Amino acid sequence: MRIIFLLLLISFLTKPGFSQQPSKNEMLVQMKEAVTALKKQITDLEKQIIEAKINKEDEETIKGMEDEVAMLKKQVTMMENTYKSMSGISAKTFQQAGEENLMTVPEKDLTRINRLPKKILTDSGLFLFIKMTCSGRKNDSSY
Repeated sequence: MRIIFLLLLISFLTKPGFSQQPSKNEMLVQMKEAVTALKKQITDLEKQIIEAKINKEDEETIKGMEDEVAMLKKQVTMMENTYKSMSGISAKTFQQAGEENLMTVPEKDLTRINRLPKKILTDSGLFLFIKMTCSGRKNDSSY
C-alpha cells in the first residue's frame, strides 16, 4: 500500500516535468488532492488497526500498521506545510522559478575536445599532459 502511494505521489510530482509548466493553482490543486488521499489512507489504516486489536491479531502486524500511520501523518504534515508556503508565493514568482529550472545543454567545445590526447597515456605522459593543461588554463579563458 505504501509503494502504491509513493508511486502515485511521484507521478503527481513528475508529471509537470514531462509536460508544460503547471500554473500555481494547478500545482496547489494537485497537492491538495494528494493530501486528501493521504488522509483517507490514514483513516483506513486506523480502522484496520482497531479491527486488528479487536480480533487480537499479531502484535508485530499491529505495530507495523501503527508505524505506517505515523509515517503517513508526517508526510501529511510536511505536504500541508509545503502547501501553505506555496500559497504565499505570487503566481509571477512561481512562473519565473519554473522557467529558471529549464535545463540548458552547453554547446560542444571542439577546441577543448581536440586538445585531449588520442592515445592512452603512460604515467609520465599523463603527468606531462596535466602539467601542460594546468599551465594552459592560467593563460586560456576557455576553461
